[in-house]
Amino acid sequence: MKTFESLKKLTAMIVFAVLLYNCSPNSDSTPATFPSDGLIAQYNFDGDANDSSGHDLNGTVHGATLTTDKNNKTHRAYDFDFSNASFGNQNDEIYIPYSPLMNVNNITVSLWLYPRSYFWNGNTNNPYSTIINRFQYGYSNPNGQVWGITFNPTSVTAFIVGTNGTGSANAVSNQPLTLNKWYHLVMTYNQNQVRLYINGRLAATQNYSSTMNTSGNSGISIGESNQANGYWNHTDGKIDDVAIWDRALTPTEIEALYSIQN
Repeated sequence: MKTFESLKKLTAMIVFAVLLYNCSPNSDSTPATFPSDGLIAQYNFDGDANDSSGHDLNGTVHGATLTTDKNNKTHRAYDFDFSNASFGNQNDEIYIPYSPLMNVNNITVSLWLYPRSYFWNGNTNNPYSTIINRFQYGYSNPNGQVWGITFNPTSVTAFIVGTNGTGSANAVSNQPLTLNKWYHLVMTYNQNQVRLYINGRLAATQNYSSTMNTSGNSGISIGESNQANGYWNHTDGKIDDVAIWDRALTPTEIEALYSIQN
């Protein structure tokens, strides 16, 4: 009997020690942190479109209005509504003026999207919505399209355009987004491959070995495509937590980013 009781006590002590170790601050499990290395710009949209990275790349708001975020907190995201959009004219947009910091060869763009519609009916020839892109003045040199993230009823696309508009690559996920639901979208490029991540997981890749167009002086548009011949492919929905890095985040960093922002 004593032997049995001693065995029970020993087992209980071992279980307690294991639990204590797992709860110890010296355990291998450490909380994920926001990746600050290489951060160019960060837009939390907490009451405004200012850049919190320290580089002061503040956005200018045209029509978009503050709204609730994925946690239903007020004034923590921006709403983009294309119900009053007209052909070629500026609609709801957040424009980030040009900075030399934007001219990079490696990049990560991260954001949260809550789509209400797939595309504006005025763009029937190009039925997709632009969430974010750098395409201020077209393909002309030294300006030109560089990168962007778009979606339509059947897919999500992350794209890169090479120097002076020559060559491009599209990483396309053929899994459509469900309307009225929040998604975390991330695109990366490391001069070898374009990658698209959805909700922390790799969704599409496209090999492409080229330098991006880094000779332009165009800014960044959020909510529509700002082009030489007008404003197109407006987004209808909410956008939040936009961030841009001058490097390709690792899959582990992207999974952690999704976890801490979700």
